[in-house]
Amino acid sequence: MKRFWLEKRTAGLEERLSFKVISYNILCPGENHAFSGKHSYCPDVHLLWSARLPKMLKELLSYKPDIICLQEVSSRVFSEDLKPFLSSKGFNGFYTQGLNTRHGIAQATFVRIEGIEVLQYEHKHLKNHFLSPTKGSQEFRNKISQVSQSVQLLRFSVRGSNAECILANVHLFYDPSFSDVKVYQALIVCQLTEQFANGCKNILMAGDFNSLPSCDYDGVPLAQANRGWGDPRDEQSGVYRIISKGSLERHHPHHPDSFKNRQPLPNVSSHATSFGPLLNPLGSFRNVYHEFYKRSENFYALVTTKTDSFAGLIDHIFFQGSITLQAVVAGVASADIDLIPNEYFPSDHISIGAEFSIL
Repeated sequence: MKRFWLEKRTAGLEERLSFKVISYNILCPGENHAFSGKHSYCPDVHLLWSARLPKMLKELLSYKPDIICLQEVSSRVFSEDLKPFLSSKGFNGFYTQGLNTRHGIAQATFVRIEGIEVLQYEHKHLKNHFLSPTKGSQEFRNKISQVSQSVQLLRFSVRGSNAECILANVHLFYDPSFSDVKVYQALIVCQLTEQFANGCKNILMAGDFNSLPSCDYDGVPLAQANRGWGDPRDEQSGVYRIISKGSLERHHPHHPDSFKNRQPLPNVSSHATSFGPLLNPLGSFRNVYHEFYKRSENFYALVTTKTDSFAGLIDHIFFQGSITLQAVVAGVASADIDLIPNEYFPSDHISIGAEFSIL
């Protein structure tokens, strides 16, 4: 499927500098990922890294990106495959090995040297930055200790511009039964990004958030699903809400206080281990695809993954500040593609992208 850019040019911004950001979960090769058995519907020939890598690299370069955010990157893939090739194309790569994974799976970010100047780089392991280690149930704290996701943080400027921007390359935990943990991870990401930004207001968050825009009972325990809250799809998921709205009420089914409770909880609690309402220190963000597909039936029809067990829009690019959205790589509706990976889509995720302008 040929993807193209959907433009949203704004009058009077022709003189502003622009930059393009692409985000892509590349499905790490090996028996724990591509050949884990989760993609048995895909012929092995299309799961081989030797077959998938050239397709992904060709696709990435076709977008003419300035910044590439990748997820599910092993240390070997970064050092032996991605860095040598993209360096030859004028990109500089950033990677820090992940925690508690056999191959150090983490994120990698590449920037086009001629267009982007990186001023600062940090890599944070989320489990090392629990905001309130004494909060939540013992079960919740046990779950938190099991996960080892991270965030890459870059401070950069577009060459020719004095304005600085912050980029967070994000990958949250995948399991829908850990929806409360994903909310907490998202909050930690926002907290770390706010500290790293140190007053900078132009902030981008891109990556695999493993979270739908809408709240789906598929990942909610039966105790909650039976409590008669109405259609959960009328409400945003916990991760999406805390980023796009800037807060998460305690009674939300994905909130750490509320998860697995049979009855909605009051928004304020005096209990020592309760989190209470969660506030994003960065405030609210806009989603680039929601800006282009504002009719809900079009936005919610988009997917960034489609397997035999799940399909949905779980990869996102959020932004805030004085940067202006100019274009996005056209979204893909579930009805328009077969299960992925396949001959044409080399990962179990679909790449997403946006172009921004800045003074």
